[in-house]
Amino acid sequence: LDEVVTAGDDSDDDEDGSPNVNTGLLDDISTAVNMIYVYAAELQGGFYPWVSKVVQSLTPCLTFIYLEDVRGTAAICFPEIIECIQDYHRERGTPEDEARQDLKAYYDEMLHKMMLAVTQEIIFTNTHAGSMEEDAMQSLLEGLGSMILAAGKGMTSTEQTEKLFNLFVFVLEFYEKKQIERDQALKGEECDEELQEQLEEENDSDDMKMSELSSLFSSILKCGDPVHAVNLFETHARDRIWQKLNTTQPVCNTKFALCVFDDVIESGNGGALPYFHQLVEVLIAFASSDNGEIRQPAAFGLGVCALHATEKFSIFLERAVVPLTSMIRKSDARSDENESVTDNAVSALGKIMKKYPQTIQSLSPFFVDYLPLKADLVEAELCRLNLLDILISDFNGVVGPSFQRLPKVFSTFSELIEEKEDLSDEQETRLKQVLLQLSSNFAAPCQQALAQIPEDERKNILEFMQS
Repeated sequence: LDEVVTAGDDSDDDEDGSPNVNTGLLDDISTAVNMIYVYAAELQGGFYPWVSKVVQSLTPCLTFIYLEDVRGTAAICFPEIIECIQDYHRERGTPEDEARQDLKAYYDEMLHKMMLAVTQEIIFTNTHAGSMEEDAMQSLLEGLGSMILAAGKGMTSTEQTEKLFNLFVFVLEFYEKKQIERDQALKGEECDEELQEQLEEENDSDDMKMSELSSLFSSILKCGDPVHAVNLFETHARDRIWQKLNTTQPVCNTKFALCVFDDVIESGNGGALPYFHQLVEVLIAFASSDNGEIRQPAAFGLGVCALHATEKFSIFLERAVVPLTSMIRKSDARSDENESVTDNAVSALGKIMKKYPQTIQSLSPFFVDYLPLKADLVEAELCRLNLLDILISDFNGVVGPSFQRLPKVFSTFSELIEEKEDLSDEQETRLKQVLLQLSSNFAAPCQQALAQIPEDERKNILEFMQS
C-alpha cells in the first residue's frame, strides 16, 4: 500500500507538486483484496492459519482512499473471517470457552477497525465532496452489520452496543444533512437538468445506504444489548425517526423508519412501548400504500406485532388482516415488483394465525394457498415452520373441510424436509409425528393428496416418515 503513493521524478510530478499515484498498483491491490475474500469464503476453517496476518493487512485497506472498491471489499471480508474462526474451532472441537475467547479477541479488534472506517468514510466523503464518483459506505455498513450477526449473540458488549448506536446516529445525521442540502439545491435557481439528474442519482445511492443503516440497527438489537439499545433509541433517536413516518416524506425515509420501528418491536418488548397503539395504526395505514417499498415493512411490522405484543395487538386483528389479505388477492401479487411484498404479507398472516388460533379457519385459504414463498427466503423458512405449528393447533381449519389444502401442506413439508439441517431436533421430531398421525388418522385423504404432488416431493415425505 505504501508504494501506491510515490514522490515521482521531475518528469511525472504534478504541476502543483502533489505526489503521484502509482495507478499500476491499484488493480493489483484490488485483485488481492478480492482474492482474500474468495479464499476466506471458500476455505472457511482452513483459512484460519492466515487470519491474524490477513486482519492486519486488511485494516489499512478499510481506509484506502484511492479506490472505493478496495475499501468496500475489505469490509465484506470481515464477516467471512469471523465465520472462518468459528468453523475452525467447530471442526477442531475446541473447548467452548477457548473458542469464544479467541473469537472475541478478533471480533473486538475488527469491530473497532470497522467503526473507525465508517467514521473515516464520512470524513473522506465530506473532504472530497463533488470530486468522487462513489464512496464505499454501503459496503462498510453491510460488512459491519453482517460481522455483528456472524459473531452472534453475547459477543457485543453493552459498551460496544452504545458505541455502535452512537455510530448509527452519526451516520443517520450525515445522510439527513445531505438530503436537506440536495432538496435545497433542487429548489435553487441554478438547478438545471444536468444537476437535477446528478442529485437524483445521489438520492438513489443514499437510499441504498440508508437501507444498510437500518440493517445495521437490526444487527445491534439482535446481537448487542437489546435493552440498552432500545433505551438509547428512545432517548436519542425515536422522535427524529418518528417524524419520517409521514406521507409527505420521501419513500426512502418512510421505509427506513418503518424498518427501524419493526426492529424495536421485534427486540422483544414492543408491547410495553408507550406509543405502541399509535405505531400499529401507522402500520395498518402504510400497509395499504400504493408503494410496495412501504407496504413490505408495514406488512412485516404487523406480523412482528402479533408475535411480540400478542395481547395488545389483539384489538387490531380484524383491521390488520384487511390490507394483508388485500395484498395477497392482487392479480399481480407474484409479479417481480410485488412478490417480496406479498411474501411478507403471507408470512405476517402465518404469525397472526400462530398467535391467534381463532383466525386459522378464515385465514388459511390466503396463507396455505399462496405457499410456497419464493422471493423472501427468510420469511419462506418461517412460513414452513409456522405451518407446522398451525397444523397442530387446528388441522381441520388448515386443510379445509374436504382436505383441499392437504396437497399444498405436503409440498410445503417436503421443502422443510429438504432443508432439515435448519430444523432443531424438536422440530424434526414434531414434523415426523404430525406426518405419521396424518397418515394414520386420515389414510385415504393423505394417499389422495400425496398422489397430487410431484414425485420427488412425495418421495421426500415417505422416506422421511420411514427414517
